[in-house]
Amino acid sequence: MIYFGTKPDQKELKENVKEYYEANEKFINEAFGFSSEEEFINYYFIAIYENVPHEIVYGQGVLDAGKAVKGLGTLNARRLESSDKSSNNNRVKEYLNGKEQALYTINTMGYDTTWSNDISETRVGYMTMKDSEKLEKFINELNNEKEKGFKITEKEKKELETYIALNKNLSDDEKDYFEKMFKFYLSNRYGYDNVKDEIRLFKDNDIRLSNGKEYIDEYNKRVAESGLVGLSVGLMKEGAGTLALTGENTIPQIPTSKYSRRRNSSNRWNYCK
Repeated sequence: MIYFGTKPDQKELKENVKEYYEANEKFINEAFGFSSEEEFINYYFIAIYENVPHEIVYGQGVLDAGKAVKGLGTLNARRLESSDKSSNNNRVKEYLNGKEQALYTINTMGYDTTWSNDISETRVGYMTMKDSEKLEKFINELNNEKEKGFKITEKEKKELETYIALNKNLSDDEKDYFEKMFKFYLSNRYGYDNVKDEIRLFKDNDIRLSNGKEYIDEYNKRVAESGLVGLSVGLMKEGAGTLALTGENTIPQIPTSKYSRRRNSSNRWNYCK
């Protein structure tokens, strides 16, 4: 059972399981060989996850087809690599006056197109808590749980504090995102024990055993190697054709040396051959 907030008590959990079974009775019975709700509850292990980030369940979100045909809605630097830094691109250095950016490249391949969505940017950041005070509290809670099976060392704590400082250019929403993910991958797995009729902590946390802590370490290592942390994300057009941006955009727009940009009558940017 997945909860975006805190886990329920036993009574509410049983009600939730009942609702789940009733909504999926045919599938559950055919897939797992159950014949009744009672058999499902008494036999099947019910894993419980709390404070689950929406991104874990829905990924980048539910596709809005109507919006999708209007072009990109965000330039996501988390999909880029170290080679996408502006310092690695001689064609755009003159436009940036030495300021580093992540470059999101679009090749129009000879077509003329208009993007009417409002375009924002999504920056790269480290997976850690939002501020040092919250980190201190969270680590103390983790290290005081005997069932955890691991502790955050003083060295690791200092690294996480460094990451907080390096996330300074991120928006509050972006910091909140990385904090949610950080807490989730270090979270416990609870389960309903039908023998004792209680919710209890299970030491064999499959999030943790799928290397949750190690995943955070590896994620932050790759973020450091990318060199993209906190960089503003600029749009760079390549290829022949015109790309017109008619929405309200908060992103830098960087033409290549082969192309120019001009404002149209609506005070929007056009990229032209």
